[in-house]
Amino acid sequence: MEASLPVRDGAMRVAADAKRQATLAISIYYAALYAPVAIILTFFPLWMRGRGLTAENIGLIVGLGTVLRIVTNPVVAHIADRSGRRKPVLIALIAGAALGASLYYPVYGFLPLLAVYILTNAFSSSIMPLGESVVVISIKRYGIDYGLARRWGSVTVILLSIALGAVVERSGSNIVVSLLVVAYAALLVAALALPSATTQHEERPSAPLAAVLKQGNYVLLLGSAAMCQAAHGFFYSFGTFYWLDGGLSTTEIGWLWAGGVVSEVVIFSLARQLAGIASPIMIIGLGCLTGIVRWGLLSASHDLAMAVVVQILQGGTLAFTHIGAARYLAAAMPSTLSSSATGLYSACGYGLFMGIGVFAGGYLLNRIGGGIFLIAACVCAFGLLCAAGLGWWHKRYPLAPASDLS
Repeated sequence: MEASLPVRDGAMRVAADAKRQATLAISIYYAALYAPVAIILTFFPLWMRGRGLTAENIGLIVGLGTVLRIVTNPVVAHIADRSGRRKPVLIALIAGAALGASLYYPVYGFLPLLAVYILTNAFSSSIMPLGESVVVISIKRYGIDYGLARRWGSVTVILLSIALGAVVERSGSNIVVSLLVVAYAALLVAALALPSATTQHEERPSAPLAAVLKQGNYVLLLGSAAMCQAAHGFFYSFGTFYWLDGGLSTTEIGWLWAGGVVSEVVIFSLARQLAGIASPIMIIGLGCLTGIVRWGLLSASHDLAMAVVVQILQGGTLAFTHIGAARYLAAAMPSTLSSSATGLYSACGYGLFMGIGVFAGGYLLNRIGGGIFLIAACVCAFGLLCAAGLGWWHKRYPLAPASDLS
């Protein structure tokens, strides 16, 4: 018995070291992952306008690029789950996105920019959900605190939002593409250090997407968390223009983007404590409720004081639904379906649903102004109803202990 203690202690140390290494690698990956996201969300639309595009053009391009996820995400997810080799697929996607972004340099006008945007998005649109599937597997394998790792992505957005506002104001919007290419290169390096997500010793389904869709509760997850995330599309694509029309400077807007993400960091840092008092479904519902308030307030005014209040609520609309959905997928989906579950979630939430919103927003912005954010509030209200439905579902058909999912 005594001889077994050093062996057990040694095994525990090895497990602890593996967890620390995996947590560090995933934290660095998230920090790098959200660098291109920050660039695209804050000032890439401004760069497109500098290349001769109107708000309608930008809405159409971003909308079509977003809808592309409906095709690419399920296809990539199917390949990843069927092969079980998620990390090599992820690395190939990042390399393709970096090469695609470099093609932005010479393009001007609607059609050339549309072509490059779609080409780049064919690679970049699946990076986020495939990376999430690696994280979901690592949560189970190493017991990683998802929120503490994910918060570093938000920290990146904070720092870059502040820096980008000042850089663009000083150097002009043309510098945005160079920053985007560098960001993808850094992400490629970070992805190489991620833990393996290969599932060679598990039985892999021949039709993983069909296996995911057979679970009726998954549709309710799409209607709740995915719809709430999709409501951000109005803000991501046109928030900068809305605030510029209100008289704010690009530096002020950069600080606003950063301030919004500070609230994300706070929520992500408290994810473990939040999980101790609320189920994933409750967290999703809270995110939808916050969305109703946030987008309703934004529609009322675009002055600086209201913008500050709206950005404080960013942690609620984004982090709550993100944490809730990640925990729900980790609890309800087997590892062999992780890529398909996250890929389909992204294809709907960040693809179909968001694409429709961005496309409509491009035409409605000049017609109803801040009224487009009332539409986002209604989307979140629908999401809240679906979250309630998801809670009802698990009372009748529990997949896990009630304390975890109800």
